[in-house]
Amino acid sequence: MDVPFIVLTVVAALFLPRHRALLATVALWAVAVAMVGWGPAHSDNVPTASLEFWLPWSVALLVGLALALGITALRNRRREGTPAAGSLPTGQRRAGLPVGTGPVTYPRRPPP
Repeated sequence: MDVPFIVLTVVAALFLPRHRALLATVALWAVAVAMVGWGPAHSDNVPTASLEFWLPWSVALLVGLALALGITALRNRRREGTPAAGSLPTGQRRAGLPVGTGPVTYPRRPPP
């Protein structure tokens, strides 16, 4: 159940705003835990009161939240047109100017 949880978290992060993606991640995690602990995917070999059950699911929740935050941040950065790290023109990077200030000059290629 952890793989479908991660896949659905990525889908939610791609198509929902950040706050809804985070809520969807927690809701998907709760459904997955309930299905494994008490539902159709239940296993009698793993007691739900043990650390053996909750530790991996806690890690899965942290991974899901990190994915949701990271994907929504990248999606928002692309939408706003902010360049990724290392993609600033050399002169602007050297001058320490923030993005969008001052003239931007790109190196020209010599004619062939």
